[in-house]
Amino acid sequence: MKLVPIAIVIPMNPDGQVWFQRRHSSDSLNGKLEFPGGKIEPQESPVQAAVRELKEETGVEALIGELSLLKIYNHSYPDINVNLFTFILREHSNDFNEDGWFELNKNWREELSDQIPAANWPILADLIGL
Repeated sequence: MKLVPIAIVIPMNPDGQVWFQRRHSSDSLNGKLEFPGGKIEPQESPVQAAVRELKEETGVEALIGELSLLKIYNHSYPDINVNLFTFILREHSNDFNEDGWFELNKNWREELSDQIPAANWPILADLIGL
């Protein structure tokens, strides 16, 4: 099965909230909340891809040094496996639209699980522990 490397940026504000964007696609993830990110190109490092994807998807320009690696997660879909290189961005919180911020608490699964792809659930569980 094909393995696809993906870089994801998790914007966090000083209050510990995380920022999501709404996905617009023609697949089953259309309308879901997700973090900015996308495929890592062959010539890119994961952090370079994270910076590029963040700019492409949100217009926010971050420096490589402003991102910190949280963890690499693996998720299996029916047709591919993905490695999710997840980076936290604590700077630039004022650059994101206000309606994308969500507070993470122990009840996030009851409140948001139907809006967030299952691939992101382990990430959110780990973020609560930060």
